Amino acid sequence: MDHHQKEDQTHKVLQFPIKEKRQSNQEAYFAGIIDGEGCIAYEKTKKDYSTPSISVEMTDKDVIDRLHQFFGKGSVVFIKRRKEHHLDIWRWRIRGKGAVDIYFKIYNYMCDRRKNKITEVLKAYCDDANAREKYKKLNGVLKWHGSD
Repeated sequence: MDHHQKEDQTHKVLQFPIKEKRQSNQEAYFAGIIDGEGCIAYEKTKKDYSTPSISVEMTDKDVIDRLHQFFGKGSVVFIKRRKEHHLDIWRWRIRGKGAVDIYFKIYNYMCDRRKNKITEVLKAYCDDANAREKYKKLNGVLKWHGSD
């Protein structure tokens, strides 16, 4: 076997089959990014009210763009390095109802600490809006979840 034949066999071994991307696999992947690199919060806005949010900051713009594209919500902003020895970063952030929708998509993939944070944020959100009819169903779901 000459050198070129060996090289061709090596390339065949290293080729990975392309599998169909399923929605659940993608949700699990992005939930992992949020779990490891993200921030789940009940964030105070400039207009002095609080709202659920999810944000992820990192130097990998391609990952941030994929998060934004997959969920189809939120915004992506560039953040200039904060200190001389830091790198420039990108942030994807979603607030309000969009964040709540994503909480329900990623919840089962998250670690216990993040699950607890999501529950805490949703309870605060419901408490703040308890006079509004549209939050009663969500509040019922949270009460049922807390009885586990």
